[in-house]
Amino acid sequence: MDARSLKTLEYQRIKEILKGRCYSSTGAAYAEALMPSIDRSTVEHWHRETLEFCEINKYDGGAALERFDDILSFLASIQAEGTFLSGKDILKIAELALVSTRVYRSISSNRVKYPAIWRIAATLCDFTALLAELNRIITPDGEVSDNASRDLVKIRHQIEQTRLRITDKLEKMISSKSASDYLSDRLITLRDGRYVIPVKDSHKSSVKGIVHDRSSSGATVFMEPLELLPMNNQLRELYAEEKREIERIMIALCDKIREKNDSLIQSQDALSKLDFIHARALLSTQYDGVTPELADDAVIKLRGARHPLLFIDGAVPLENVVPLDFQLGETAIMVIVTGPNTGGKTVALKTVGMAVLLAQSGLQVPAQYARLGIFRNVFADIGDEQSIAMSLSTFSGHMKQICTALESAGIGTLVLLDELGSGTDPVEGAALGEAIIECLVRNGTLAVITTHLGALKTLAGEDHRIRNASMEFDRQNLSPTYRFRPDLPGSSYAIEVAEKLGISKDVLKRAKELVHSGHRDLTRLITQIEENLARVQKERDELARSRRATADLEELYLGKMDKMKKWEKDSERLALKKLEATVSEGEKEIEDLVASIKKSNADREVTRMARRRIQEKKQAIQKKTEKLHEKPVSALSAVFPGMRVLLGNMKTEAEVLTMPDGRGRLKIRAGNLIIEAKLSDLSKVESAGNDVKSMGVKYEPVESINPELDLRGLTFDEAQPKLERYLEDAYLAGLGLVRIIHGKGTGALRQKVTEYLRSHHWVETTQLGNYNEGGAGVTVVKLKS
Repeated sequence: MDARSLKTLEYQRIKEILKGRCYSSTGAAYAEALMPSIDRSTVEHWHRETLEFCEINKYDGGAALERFDDILSFLASIQAEGTFLSGKDILKIAELALVSTRVYRSISSNRVKYPAIWRIAATLCDFTALLAELNRIITPDGEVSDNASRDLVKIRHQIEQTRLRITDKLEKMISSKSASDYLSDRLITLRDGRYVIPVKDSHKSSVKGIVHDRSSSGATVFMEPLELLPMNNQLRELYAEEKREIERIMIALCDKIREKNDSLIQSQDALSKLDFIHARALLSTQYDGVTPELADDAVIKLRGARHPLLFIDGAVPLENVVPLDFQLGETAIMVIVTGPNTGGKTVALKTVGMAVLLAQSGLQVPAQYARLGIFRNVFADIGDEQSIAMSLSTFSGHMKQICTALESAGIGTLVLLDELGSGTDPVEGAALGEAIIECLVRNGTLAVITTHLGALKTLAGEDHRIRNASMEFDRQNLSPTYRFRPDLPGSSYAIEVAEKLGISKDVLKRAKELVHSGHRDLTRLITQIEENLARVQKERDELARSRRATADLEELYLGKMDKMKKWEKDSERLALKKLEATVSEGEKEIEDLVASIKKSNADREVTRMARRRIQEKKQAIQKKTEKLHEKPVSALSAVFPGMRVLLGNMKTEAEVLTMPDGRGRLKIRAGNLIIEAKLSDLSKVESAGNDVKSMGVKYEPVESINPELDLRGLTFDEAQPKLERYLEDAYLAGLGLVRIIHGKGTGALRQKVTEYLRSHHWVETTQLGNYNEGGAGVTVVKLKS
């Protein structure tokens, strides 16, 4: 790729943003080395990695990646026998070993789901055994633990006992009545590792001892009393013994680290690659990117594309960035973009170039859809290349870059030229611009060119391989809308803008007279086309809104109809159960009557009465059965708006709103719900007073609360609403302890999260996680009961 063009398109800024998303300096080194690839298989593989990590972050809670340091220099320094590291350096090795272990376990559980990421993660190592030894010997402060060895426990106990004997002796000396005569202060201090007392220089002969130091004023000497000499000597010897034991322990520990040397180096390399891919995923997610469809030919098709540098740092709100729909390569291979100054031509040019660079770098494209070919080179000449040091004028600077582009022009090359033909005589500039365009088209080069020269606008009508395009301009407000309009040339609106800025009417009138008639006719034609296009676009927008509203109503209706049908079926099922119970009850009563007749040997009158009761009971059961299954009394052959009808077997009362269409469908209102029904499903209302049955939908959310919330990669402003919602859900779910993962980083997010938690009304206590829980990268929160 052309280095100057990459600089022009601000590719380095993307790399700097990627580096800022990395947890490690080694991951950032991969970001710094990133260059767009021209190998299709490489680009495809990069996109698989990025997409998989996006899904890991979205669906599987991330991959447990955290900050880790480059440990290669530490490992190199202990390759020789008998060498050892400081406790703090060993802690950095332990950090990397812990991250490696956690990431390996996290991705291992999803190895089938994420094969591209697993291919790298499979080279990570599980350092559980080594971590146990490191944690046993080294404290979180980087000191050697008392329990590192039995001898160390014994030595440190002796040190403490000796120190106490010395301080007790000195306390008695400085608290005596006579001490005030020769002491400059009643305190005990250390000089060169030996306990001393401050004695007035004028009274140093009053104390038998050795002078170890003198104050800056010379008025005080620090003396070791002779009676403490043996105990101080013993303490010094114990400290030396402790140092030898610590060195022995550290040498043995570093021997164990050395045994894992290759595994640690391999794991650091794998973590660095994963860190870099994770940064690509974070950036892609931040600007809501899509994985581009890679085409076999040199084509560019973008829908809803935005330039990430416009909004990624918050300079412009995302909703204020006008999306770009752009297509090139399938029919035409060149687009000539015209329009007013500051109308968005250059941004459109850069958006196309950036989309290509991102796609060939394994980053998703900030667009709704992207289909892109693999370009072997991208040339961009954008902005003022004037250089005093190189004795180049603006025109010369442009020509130098265009010359480089023409030398490499051809199929598979993308050329982006801003303000072609500017910076020189307009007539000659137009002629030179036309010749450059012809050369690029002849070589099959894909190109996007912006210009103000009217002579270049007509080329699209002479060659089917060239298309016009323009940036829309609001003529009423004399301001750009930044909307890209394909196949339509645009005007520069120089005179109109000058009028808005206050140029005198005489000057404007004369300027209009000086514009030659051909240019006036072209401008007038473009203006008419723009007005017609604006009117058509407005109608299309209104139609689209109407269609969306209709679709929403249809979706609502279908949902309500489904609920209504279910309600009818449930009601019928309940009614049938009641009927069955009634029939069963009647049958039992009949059986009881028959049994009583047989048992009592009843006379004819008793038998006749019993039979009458049995017949009445059967008739009552028959009526209930008929009532449940009865059909509409009479089907409707004609209805009119306002007519009251009954809907379905359940006889829900409704009001007719529209006449039936050709398929016999019409709209009715049942309660507060407007639905579409078939004419055949309606019947007449036979009597007044029927209740209108209401229909509704009830939703019952079901939530599962995770005991961990991962805020890594977010600013506090982004994290706060997630944290507030999570605490509410966790409290209502009855969780006692939760873990808030904020990572270590600079500590800014951790500090703000901690301050927020301490003042939260549902939080009882907070504390940093233990070393095995993530240390300073995790806050453990106890919620109030």
